[in-house]
Amino acid sequence: MATTRIATRIRNRRQELGWLQQELADRVGVDRVTVANWETGKQKPERYIGKLEQVLGVSLEDDTEEDDLDELEQEFHLWLARRRRLREGRKESPNASIDRPPSRKAV
Repeated sequence: MATTRIATRIRNRRQELGWLQQELADRVGVDRVTVANWETGKQKPERYIGKLEQVLGVSLEDDTEEDDLDELEQEFHLWLARRRRLREGRKESPNASIDRPPSRKAV
């Protein structure tokens, strides 16, 4: 899984502060594996955003919106590829709609 902006920001700020993952985990109230998962992008720290911002002294909320936009962009590219295949003559269910891109999620 690709590292997200929020994951990079958490890791970089922790390193700037000279903390080990365990030290950040103790301050936030989670285990070290959870911090490692946040920093590699395997998990999003949704429940802990406020606590992380307080402990790290940085804003993380803005990056969450950018990650949502990245997901929307990925969905759009998948839709385009599917549409191209269908236009090249590959058959799909008659109920499949290729003329509408995926609906935009509220960001």
